[in-house]
Amino acid sequence: MERRGFLKTSLSAVAMGVAAGSTRGEPSSGTAGPMDSAQLHRDSVVIDTYGKLYLEDFQKGHVDAIVHGIGVEEIFRSDAREGIIDPPEVGKNICDNLFEGADEVKRVLQRVDEILRQSVHRHPDSVELALRSSDVKRIAAAGKVAVIPMLNAGWIDNDLAVLRMYHRMGIRVFALTHIAAFDWVDSSGELNPKPGLSDFGREVVRECNRMGMLVDVSHASDQAFWDTIRTSSRPIIATHSGCRALCYVQRNLTDEMLRALADNGGVVSIFTVPSYLDTKALNDMMKSRFLPDYTERDLRLARQYSDPWEIAAAMRNTLDSHSYTEEIDLPPIDAFLDHIDHAVQVAGIDHVAVSSDNEPVEGLEDRSQWPNLTRGLVKRGYGDRDVRKILGENFLRVWDQAAGV
Repeated sequence: MERRGFLKTSLSAVAMGVAAGSTRGEPSSGTAGPMDSAQLHRDSVVIDTYGKLYLEDFQKGHVDAIVHGIGVEEIFRSDAREGIIDPPEVGKNICDNLFEGADEVKRVLQRVDEILRQSVHRHPDSVELALRSSDVKRIAAAGKVAVIPMLNAGWIDNDLAVLRMYHRMGIRVFALTHIAAFDWVDSSGELNPKPGLSDFGREVVRECNRMGMLVDVSHASDQAFWDTIRTSSRPIIATHSGCRALCYVQRNLTDEMLRALADNGGVVSIFTVPSYLDTKALNDMMKSRFLPDYTERDLRLARQYSDPWEIAAAMRNTLDSHSYTEEIDLPPIDAFLDHIDHAVQVAGIDHVAVSSDNEPVEGLEDRSQWPNLTRGLVKRGYGDRDVRKILGENFLRVWDQAAGV
């Protein structure tokens, strides 16, 4: 495979029931062939279930909707308590400790408002907010991109009233945790002394069920996943994960988890991040220290500003314009399709979707190339109906069920 670099540009906020019956096993045959895969792609509702909106790419690739992950973890505390896996080094990401408690919530509210203003309100002719599944098809029919707001970690200051406030603001997908754990839920990267969900964590899941908020477990630890499955009365989603049987990464789901997710009525969304699809790419990422070293930048900002909120504003501007290149061998699109095939075989065709996390594989370097995904599914024997399910209908179904539609 050709050695190449790929550019990852963080442009945060740029123009941004009963479970359906499923049959686990091979994809069904259909009428579509390679010659009409492009038309099938255009006729389908295509949803990237986790990422950020790059409007031009979405329009070129006929991608109709994005679950926009609103993240602010780079300026939040990272609890270096006993039990953390790979705690941050001293001097790294000093801004991680800027905000706690009520200030965390204020920072999240600022970020949500910023996302909605910059991605939706600034581009009314091209982008529209989707607060229910029916909005997605209506917005797509109007030739616009639908933005479904998601909070990618549970910054609620241990207060269910804050969770309800987020829902009123438009958050429709709620990730329990991201990179850092909270005292009420583990992440796959940090473990509490008593792993999984605490009693309050179970209350969070039940409150999401009551409000109709879709619960995301992609970054949850294994025990937190199982506790969520046992607690939730509605289907849940893993918005950006892979299959651990094909690439052993803690963030990926085991076959047992995939089957449990299907029994719950939920969905796993396979994503295109190289290091979760391919072992060689994972090793290359580890050697190159996947995340850039921000130490020099952080120290400079700390010397320049005394107020945490000023540091946050300066960091936000730095992140929004920052790009970096990783020299790795990109896995081919077939690695992505292999994970989709495996998830379909284990969980069933009704329980698999797709996402990008803004990362490339060869042949799907960005969302403008997503018609290649449909072409690849057709070549592997997926019929029209199954392709439509994977591209978007499964996500719409699980969202309806989580919302009690």
